[in-house]
Amino acid sequence: MRIAPINEAEAIIEPFWDGGSSEHPGNKLSLVDRYTVAVSSAARAKVTQGWCAAEVRIDRAEPGEPVVTMERDCDLSVADYDVFRVFGSLPSWVRMTVSAVVDGGDCLLIDTTGPDTNDEFDGRFKGSRMSRLRLTFAVTEPRPAGVSLMWLGLSNRQAQDRMEARTSPYTPDWHGSLETEPRDAGPEIGITFDDQDLAELRAKIAGGPMAQVFAGLREAAERLLDSTPEADIGYFVPKPDRRWCRNRDMKRTSTAADMEFLAFVGLVDANPAMSRMAARMALSAAHCDTW
Repeated sequence: MRIAPINEAEAIIEPFWDGGSSEHPGNKLSLVDRYTVAVSSAARAKVTQGWCAAEVRIDRAEPGEPVVTMERDCDLSVADYDVFRVFGSLPSWVRMTVSAVVDGGDCLLIDTTGPDTNDEFDGRFKGSRMSRLRLTFAVTEPRPAGVSLMWLGLSNRQAQDRMEARTSPYTPDWHGSLETEPRDAGPEIGITFDDQDLAELRAKIAGGPMAQVFAGLREAAERLLDSTPEADIGYFVPKPDRRWCRNRDMKRTSTAADMEFLAFVGLVDANPAMSRMAARMALSAAHCDTW
């Protein structure tokens, strides 16, 4: 186990997601194998390495008593951090307790039940060296449960707050990158359709059933004109997905599909405002660090 910084404030110490691909279930890097796993003799449960998480499966257990314990030695210099974090999926009837040995003493980091979805579970600590880690799971109701652990990490709370408060320096004008005045637009490469196809499409939506369908598309595209994609320029192209994304990123706007939508309606309708917004979204995506 080692500390792998991912930005100025946070680090990953256990990348459970890095278990290989779902196409080759028997050929995986199993971080679970580095843990001593104990299951209560009165319970039926197991811990396995999945393709994107360590999976804790509890088929039968009595409420209240520890069912599964995962424990391992480590030697981490944690003086720069004061938050221990678990990212994973935890049911509301499962109690997760995380403890560690910090500077030679036992330290309770996290003691919580889940929100029935993926979330970040944080616990504060103070110390300079972490030498042993233990995760314990118990049920509060006599029913099966599943827990997915994506990763374990560390954070410096003050540095993280400062980082998250920082705003994007990009503005909607994109000086020198956008046409100042609208010009006639049409398909240039013709992969999807050419000028003749565009004329036929415009004729189809002029009346009949296609007119009503396209009117719905137009209304949806118009609602996107109030977007500010520049505000979401950051370390990756926004795509809020509760399975993988951080809490702070769930409110960001996913523009990957929106830009295509706006570009299509803007082209068919010859609407420069929609075309410009699509271009702004594309420029914003291009300026993110990671796609």
